[in-house]
Amino acid sequence: MKIMMVHNTYREAGGEDVVFESEKRLLERAGHTVIPYVRSNTELPNASFLDRIAVVPGMVWSSKSRREFADVLKAESPDLVHVHNTFMVISPSIYSA
Repeated sequence: MKIMMVHNTYREAGGEDVVFESEKRLLERAGHTVIPYVRSNTELPNASFLDRIAVVPGMVWSSKSRREFADVLKAESPDLVHVHNTFMVISPSIYSA
C-alpha cells in the first residue's frame, strides 16, 4: 500500500515527531511505501509580535501548502493519506486537495 504521511514539525522536536518517525519506520518494515509530506514551523519568521500576527491567516488556510500538497497527491497517487499535524505551516487547507 502507498501511504502519504503528513506532519508539521515544531521549532523544537517533541513527542509528535518521534511518533511520526516511528510510525513511518513501522509501515516501511511492513512493506508499505511511505511518502512523507513534512513542513516545519522553522519556516515562519522569527520576528516581532506584529510580524507574527501577519502569519495567522496562513495557519487557517495556506494556499502554498494546498497547492504543493495537491501536486504531490497528483504525482504520487497514494492509497491512503494519514495526517498527523497541520499546525502551523501546513494548515487544514490540504484537506480540500
